[in-house]
Amino acid sequence: MNRIKQSLINFLNLFLYDENRRKEFEKFNSQMDIYKNMPPDELKFEYILLNAKCEKKKSELTLFLLTIALSVLMNVWDKFFSFMKMAIEYAGKTAGDSFEIAKISFIISSIIVIFITAVIFFMLLVFINDIHKMKIKIAMIEDVMR
Repeated sequence: MNRIKQSLINFLNLFLYDENRRKEFEKFNSQMDIYKNMPPDELKFEYILLNAKCEKKKSELTLFLLTIALSVLMNVWDKFFSFMKMAIEYAGKTAGDSFEIAKISFIISSIIVIFITAVIFFMLLVFINDIHKMKIKIAMIEDVMR
């Protein structure tokens, strides 16, 4: 019984702000100790490397956003939906289960659109999260270098 209660408390702690902040602070302190114990040359190397990685990640994010913008400008989605319209019209002209064919075509197109949108949002979140973490590390190194 006590073990179940403790596991429930641990599960709830995953969502509490204070617990998450405490864990982040512990990570911060351990990372700061690592940076403080580095020789100056290695610290400078780490700083330059993180800056370069951060700039590269920003460039990748910009390229990714430009690619999305170009696909919108080139009406990729319009062509996709016109294809689905053609499939539904074809299903209407055929005899038999035309409603079932149209329904399946709509479901497949909806799944594809939702999947592509989810992948794009996930990639954007990954890019932004990586840049955020690198910026924190850069600020930490700058603090140690002063």
